Amino acid sequence: MRLLSGSLRVRACTVLVAASALAAVAGCASGDFLRAAHVSLERALRVESPGAFFAPVLARATGEELPPPPSWQARQHYLAVIFNLEGISAQAENSLKYEGKLGDAFVLKTLAQWRLGRIDDARNSALRARASGQDALDAHDRALFRAFDGVIRLNAAFDALKEGKPVASIEELISGDSGAWRLLAGARTEIGRRDPLQRDLILARLAAFKVLLEARARDPEAAAASTDVWKRLRAEAQVELAELAALPTDLPSTLAATVQRWQKLCGLSSPAVAG
Repeated sequence: MRLLSGSLRVRACTVLVAASALAAVAGCASGDFLRAAHVSLERALRVESPGAFFAPVLARATGEELPPPPSWQARQHYLAVIFNLEGISAQAENSLKYEGKLGDAFVLKTLAQWRLGRIDDARNSALRARASGQDALDAHDRALFRAFDGVIRLNAAFDALKEGKPVASIEELISGDSGAWRLLAGARTEIGRRDPLQRDLILARLAAFKVLLEARARDPEAAAASTDVWKRLRAEAQVELAELAALPTDLPSTLAATVQRWQKLCGLSSPAVAG
């Protein structure tokens, strides 16, 4: 019995050592995949700016033609992000979670899928990111990730407006507790006030205000039921316009033209007058 027990102990130790070694290998491999995904996303955003994530919904707000899809160079980098992260096994996911990086992996995957127009896949990846309880490591990635749901709701509001749905349903998508207005505001808090990405986030919020403005103008009687909420939202939109005008820029005339354009689109006062 003692010999047998000793043999069992040796086997148990061997299994534990093998499992530890396998976990270490999986951890190294998952870290390599995650690093490669980061590099690919960085390369994609050198080919095109983060503003590309917002360009389609902003075009809907301004009535312009939708922008073209990502260039083939950017597309290849986004596909590389997805490829690297789909190569991570369930065991490797456990290693990433232990290291506090699992949320980061699914955030990167969400962003790449979003930019490639794979919205359902992006939603699923976003759910996995949130379920991990872990945030992205990079502030810009966190800002874009938080903006994802806001842009989804904003697009849904545009669709609802086009389909003639009630003002209340559009208000819920824009100014509800989990509406585009608040989600995009949350994205703004992830980065500094002078960060270039702030411009796109502010414009997305102004686009959200504009779609609700149009919905209320179409049905004044229904809009009258939420006058207090509308007054607050309008005041906040006026602040957003002023913050847009105050952004640092090397092209002040271009920024001034952008501010004037959105002032008219949203029916707001000039920042100079409002101040």
